[in-house]
Amino acid sequence: MWKRLKEIISVSCILVLMDFDILNQSPASVVFLDTEQNVVLKRASIKRRSAPEPHDIRKEIRILSNLLHPGIVTILDTFADDNANLTYCMPYLPIGLIQVLETPAFSPHPFTASLQPKRDPMKEGRFTTITRSIILQALFALSYLHANNIAHRDIKPENFLLTLDGCLKIIDFGLAFKASDEPDKTDIWPEPRDKLYFEVSTG
Repeated sequence: MWKRLKEIISVSCILVLMDFDILNQSPASVVFLDTEQNVVLKRASIKRRSAPEPHDIRKEIRILSNLLHPGIVTILDTFADDNANLTYCMPYLPIGLIQVLETPAFSPHPFTASLQPKRDPMKEGRFTTITRSIILQALFALSYLHANNIAHRDIKPENFLLTLDGCLKIIDFGLAFKASDEPDKTDIWPEPRDKLYFEVSTG
């Protein structure tokens, strides 16, 4: 299934940019969408000069590969290219939590309600049901991570995605830390437990 993806990416980064749509680009990584396979590819450099400290795709892949929970994004495959980049594939999740929160129709009390105050029990009930579902799913996923001694350290609405049937999943483990792990010498930015990065060590 992934043979075509590997061939394209291993030949040249330029071919990747030509073949896939860019969903997100930051100093730490580039995220592509392959509409044919309906998967997302996250690519990041394993060179220190190109990997903003402490973003570490090696550590991210190692942590994610050992997780199995309906609220955590699943890694489908990983591979390297000839330009010192690592890439991993995950299912495409079409809805961002931030999009839901920013949609005026999501709130039962839109801004215009202040001009014509009127309660809508149906909208309020829908809002309560959806909100409870999102919160509970997020808490279950975070509880699973913490039970496995993992701190995500970048929890924000942008790092939660939803499937079409409403299943919430946490993504982007580029800053994650597993407390029970000894520093791995192959990590881009090894992080001993007594020397955590203070910028992201708050939970």
